[in-house]
Amino acid sequence: MNSVLCGSRILIFAESLPNPLATMLENWSVGGADIIDNEDVAYRLLNSGQYRILCGVAPGTGVIGLCRVVKSSERLRSCPVVVFSSSETESPEPYLSAGAESFLVKPSQQVFAAQIVSTLRNRTYLSGSGPVFPACCNVPSRDEAFISRLRNFISSNIKDPDLSVSRLASAMNMSPSNLFRRVRESMGMSPNLLVNEMRLSKAKELLDGNEKEISEIVFYAGFNSHSYFSKCFRRRYGMSPSEYLNSKYEDIRIE
Repeated sequence: MNSVLCGSRILIFAESLPNPLATMLENWSVGGADIIDNEDVAYRLLNSGQYRILCGVAPGTGVIGLCRVVKSSERLRSCPVVVFSSSETESPEPYLSAGAESFLVKPSQQVFAAQIVSTLRNRTYLSGSGPVFPACCNVPSRDEAFISRLRNFISSNIKDPDLSVSRLASAMNMSPSNLFRRVRESMGMSPNLLVNEMRLSKAKELLDGNEKEISEIVFYAGFNSHSYFSKCFRRRYGMSPSEYLNSKYEDIRIE
């Protein structure tokens, strides 16, 4: 059983209870979970530091509001938020615009577990400034230095669309096969997936800055084609880059 899941208590927020999806997520949470339907109580519980991740159950304006409050908090902003929905017609835009890392519809138990692990590890390893929220998973100290060096090298070369496993391995003074094994053991993903996740993280950061056109962001994030970038972005965030930008502009107009 994955050690990240075992050590990760989850706070599940749903606006109205009982909620079948919330109950299902609770049953799948091997590290333990609590279901809350009050935003103020949820916020106080997150501040207690006993939860590693917030799972919101859509639909609900309360989920969006709680997400915005969490992401505007100096202490909690690095707490990952994943939103789940049982409706295929529910739009992910307002949740992702509020700061949620991911939006999933009708997840299986395997997809739920994989998403939690991926989100926690990405939050730990992809954050340049390091998490303010308590550490998401236990990482041996020898791996921390390795991950930091690898992440810094990728970040410094993120614009290079030809950044390969062989080049990463050379920079880390190891063979490609050993790099693959080490990254897989330390982070639960392949080197290629790590690079792609960091490219997407960079792209989202640039989109949030509203200073560059999407065509420029494709270049700055190191993607070799606009179509591939859009495909990866949609798969990761539930919408295309242009839809993500439009949702941000819509939020500005509403405010």
